[in-house]
Amino acid sequence: ADPPTEAAIDGSLPSLLAHADRGSPAYGQARMATEAARRRVDSAGAWDDPMIRIEPEDVLGSGFRPLPGQPPRTRYQLMQDIPWQGKRGLRREIAAAGAAEAAAGEDRIRSALHAAIRRAQAQWLEGLGRREVVASQSALFEDLESVARARYARGLAPQGDVLRAQVELTRLNAEQESIDGMVAAAAARLNALLGRTEAAPLTPPEGQALERVPDLEQALGRVERDAPEVRMATALFEAADSQRALAFRERWPDLRVGVMAMQRDAGEDEWGLMLEFNVPLRLARRRAEEAERLALRDAARLAQEDVHARAAGGLREAHAQARAAMARHDLAERVQFVQSQLTLEAALAAYRTGATDFLAVIDAALQIKQAQLDAVAASADYRRQLAEFLDLLGEA
Repeated sequence: ADPPTEAAIDGSLPSLLAHADRGSPAYGQARMATEAARRRVDSAGAWDDPMIRIEPEDVLGSGFRPLPGQPPRTRYQLMQDIPWQGKRGLRREIAAAGAAEAAAGEDRIRSALHAAIRRAQAQWLEGLGRREVVASQSALFEDLESVARARYARGLAPQGDVLRAQVELTRLNAEQESIDGMVAAAAARLNALLGRTEAAPLTPPEGQALERVPDLEQALGRVERDAPEVRMATALFEAADSQRALAFRERWPDLRVGVMAMQRDAGEDEWGLMLEFNVPLRLARRRAEEAERLALRDAARLAQEDVHARAAGGLREAHAQARAAMARHDLAERVQFVQSQLTLEAALAAYRTGATDFLAVIDAALQIKQAQLDAVAASADYRRQLAEFLDLLGEA
């Protein structure tokens, strides 16, 4: 039997991003890892379980009788490890920093997935836009061929004018085949990011306007709070700082306290208390560990500064390129296209009266095509730069 056909989904950006959030295995794995890291915080500073020690005596002569009330003599001990003051809190801080790092990593994976979808959709929309331009050009050259054919029939133009129009139509047909391949490849890439089959249908969005790029100064002010890479670097620094503090706290010994009951025959006739602790005499090893943690903390701080600087620089670059792409789009759509239309109208009017040749008409028609293609390419470039900008903020 043929495999079931996947339903078409809306190719608009909100629909694509929502579908990815629901079905992405990588994002789902990151969510579970974050939840696990958050649960780890509760256990990081918890007390260890108490220990019970049972020491029966004369097991060869009287046998092994560990239960109370059974002769001969058995010692029972209940012990609890007690970390030095502050150690449990530092371990909890280290786990909390790990949870913050996992949460930032989850946002990093989600934003990277969204950015990849935005770029793939930009390429897909660029192909669809090119297809529309070529279709409109084909209709235009069919009209121009009709004009040239009518003038040739009346002996007012050479046959070459008709042939030139037909040559351009043939070129447009070949270009259409190439664009169809581009659209199919972009749709396949988009479906792969969504976890769908290569040929799963996508419905082209209707009138999807270009998003506005966020204000640069406001974005720079939010880098430290929102950028996943910066948040991960901050969490790593906080963990390293807590580990450094814990290494210095290890100078003080942990304690083990206990209570003991001694049973002779059928009763308890001795009770005792126990205090046990390690003696931190290996100073060279401890000093080396403290120096290591201090160096790691300083390295994490420098890494945090480097990540922040690179994120801010990336935002400035992506913002500048997005603004440049939008300027090219507006120039092509509002100026270049209008001027090309006026040029075509003037050239066509002159050609009808024999004041100019057909090459001027073709050149004006190709200028319209170029203006439309420039607008399509600029809008696709703007979407890609916007994806880069938003990805740096973790908001793609």
